[in-house]
Amino acid sequence: LYPRLLRIIFDYYSIPAIVNHYKRSFNSIKLIVDNLKYSFSVESINIIESLKF
Repeated sequence: LYPRLLRIIFDYYSIPAIVNHYKRSFNSIKLIVDNLKYSFSVESINIIESLKF
């Protein structure tokens, strides 16, 4: 019916899910780094994060 309006509504309602995903990712990285006192390399943290999702 109104493809442009439907697209705007879809874009509006899909933003929070995307933002929350990134917030969770950064929060989990912070927990890993804080708990291990920076003993992991950047590559190790990336591997751990990729295994979690």
